[in-house]
Amino acid sequence: MNHKIGIAIIIMLALSPFMYVGENEPKLDPPPLKKPALSRLNTDQEQLLLELKNQAYVGTQAFAPQQDNEWVEQCLNLSLDQKKWGCRIVAYRIRWFNDNWSSWFVPGVNDLYKKSFEPLRRFWACFNDHAFEIIYTADQKVDFSAIKKKTSAGEPVEQ
Repeated sequence: MNHKIGIAIIIMLALSPFMYVGENEPKLDPPPLKKPALSRLNTDQEQLLLELKNQAYVGTQAFAPQQDNEWVEQCLNLSLDQKKWGCRIVAYRIRWFNDNWSSWFVPGVNDLYKKSFEPLRRFWACFNDHAFEIIYTADQKVDFSAIKKKTSAGEPVEQ
């Protein structure tokens, strides 16, 4: 149960409006959660916490680049994670080519971006050519061993 609470706090930090106040660049790791922020949860965050609490399994996993264009071609599909892996990604972060980690993205909440002359995308389109880490929910622990190139770009964080 403590593992689920820790993951819920990471997700709350990714959604927090206080995370980047007064900074020019986003931090690589979320700041520590301050007690006042807990009293300011909005209904979406409360719903997410309730949903995580009721899941049979909440886990984390690190991956190497997938070399799978479906992550790019179908990136706006919020069910792509369930289609490909049978789990729901509740948060993810990307390891950029300079070896720094992005902040946490929550699908459908803070993960859209658009480059010049390119279509609107979700950051999980970067799963194609960047290492990444996910927090997921499922009915049971997911066996990612069939997914090629698993964890070769970073330390596994499966718990």
